[in-house]
Amino acid sequence: MVGVVFGEFDEEDFQLFVKDQRDSRWLAWLDSIPDQLDRFLIETVPGMPLDPYSSRGLNLAEGTAVAYFADAEAIRAPLNRGLAEQFAVFLGEVFRRSFDGAWINVPDHDETGMGFCPVVRFPFTNMDIHVRVFLAAAVEQRTTIEWVTVWTAAAEIEAAWWKAGKPTRSQWLAAKWIPPEEYDDEADAMKS
Repeated sequence: MVGVVFGEFDEEDFQLFVKDQRDSRWLAWLDSIPDQLDRFLIETVPGMPLDPYSSRGLNLAEGTAVAYFADAEAIRAPLNRGLAEQFAVFLGEVFRRSFDGAWINVPDHDETGMGFCPVVRFPFTNMDIHVRVFLAAAVEQRTTIEWVTVWTAAAEIEAAWWKAGKPTRSQWLAAKWIPPEEYDDEADAMKS
């Protein structure tokens, strides 16, 4: 559901990354985002809150996905591919807009045969949101709180990152950042 980026990249890795971001299939998919979102908000999940790109909108979308798809196989079915991509686009856009993320292509993770894999990457963590995997996990778990749970955790991490002065990813990881719930416990222990 969440991918982790490790290590430093050399020039060859960087050139491959740039090439992947310029793939014509990927660029066409990025260009389709506004239309995908329009269809999603008007036809697929009407009745969204005033701000659909919020935790409330995310929760409603996840509940609708669970209602539409019986399991992960239903998501991968050719007949449902367009609908599944709408959910993936919306999911990614909520995280991208909420946390200043960016869409990136990680084609090594493509399981659809489309030649690309949409992922949302953030400046404050080494975890990426693999939207297709995220969609499948929600449908398999059927709790309708998977997406909001991760969104809430991302909000806590981002808040701590801002409080730390917005260090680079490398600085943030080198500082061995402590998750907010552990930080609060540690701070309380220091007061005693």
